[in-house]
Amino acid sequence: MPDSDFLDHKGRKRIVITGLGPVSSIGIGIDEYFDGLATGKNGVSLLEGKEFDAMEHPERDRLVAAQIKDFDIDNYLKIPKIKRRSDRFSQFALVGAYHALSNANLLNDEDKYSLRSYLAGVFLGVGIGGETTVETNHIQMLEKGFKGVSPFLISNVMSNAAPGNISIEFGINGPAQSIATACATSSYATVDAIRAIRSGDIDVAITGGVDACITPLVYSGFITNHALSEFGPTRPFDKERDGFVIGEGAGIYIIESLEHAFQRDAPILAEIVGYGLTSDGKHITNIASSGINYAMVLAMNEGDISKCKIDYINAHGTSTPNNDKSESFEIESLFTDYLDQIFVSSTKSQIGHTVAAAGGLETIACVWAILNNQVPPNLNYKTPDPEINVRVPTTIHTPHEIKVVLNNSLGFGGHNACLAIKQYKP
Repeated sequence: MPDSDFLDHKGRKRIVITGLGPVSSIGIGIDEYFDGLATGKNGVSLLEGKEFDAMEHPERDRLVAAQIKDFDIDNYLKIPKIKRRSDRFSQFALVGAYHALSNANLLNDEDKYSLRSYLAGVFLGVGIGGETTVETNHIQMLEKGFKGVSPFLISNVMSNAAPGNISIEFGINGPAQSIATACATSSYATVDAIRAIRSGDIDVAITGGVDACITPLVYSGFITNHALSEFGPTRPFDKERDGFVIGEGAGIYIIESLEHAFQRDAPILAEIVGYGLTSDGKHITNIASSGINYAMVLAMNEGDISKCKIDYINAHGTSTPNNDKSESFEIESLFTDYLDQIFVSSTKSQIGHTVAAAGGLETIACVWAILNNQVPPNLNYKTPDPEINVRVPTTIHTPHEIKVVLNNSLGFGGHNACLAIKQYKP
């Protein structure tokens, strides 16, 4: 391949995705997750855990969430004392990274990173961090005083514990960092990783996002700020939508320069050709939809993509009345002449809102869509909203030629992100 083919239209290193590591309520690893997407599996179920009884909710038995049930890190990795020395979110990150590195053929026989360790980095989006550890230790402190608090509290809670543990476990010595931009943070972290590769600091990045915040306090907070659908289902873009269902998990993937991937004969799954990052500057929780409009414009400009080339948009689509209406309005205004050819769906209809992991798991869903020429499902869509005019799939199986996609992510704080992802062509 000529050297010029490794560069994009702006003369920058082309960036490809070579490994996927989903951890979600519809499946862990690409086989389970891809099967869940293909079959329209619903990861939402009744909320489990005696600790939630403390909320004293009058209809406790009806509450729902997209929990990853029966998760045990020992089924994937054998790390001594890891359960005691890490929070649930770090364990999700470790399992996601393991699957992504394995999928990318980057692990040796000892499950360590197989290439030059200083030229690989970890760029991970983390939202709330070790909330499970915070809440359990608070209870122990109230019962036993300071002696009831775990000596691992601080190291388990900090958001950078996830990238730190990944670096430690897999022997990676390049930059390791966490970033927090709420529900847009997976894509923000990915952009940081892209820039590090293009600058020449690293060759390979483990990136995406993780969160595990299905806890009594966080669940209660989402109820009281009227964002949550307590009883489900989550039904993005449906007229009867009434909020999101909280989820958890990790969406982690490997990106690297095309030249590096080509040299090591890596499996190339898709190419990230553009991104757009904006902030609303309006309100801490209510989105100002023009921000995501401009993020989509930036992503297409970065990737030298015209509007007519977009085949699918994986929307932020939280299933809240305001978000879905605002986001769809901006899609409609931007793609007025092409709405009939662009499908729009929300993976949150299957996995709930996984907060910092959302953009990562949805990027993986976009790769699945490209590889399979199929639109990811939008579950529970039964009653069209007359104020929403985007093309939402009405069946689980929706064949559609998909070569170029946009992945939208919006976060509390007014953060917006859009990634433009294409079918890889040499």
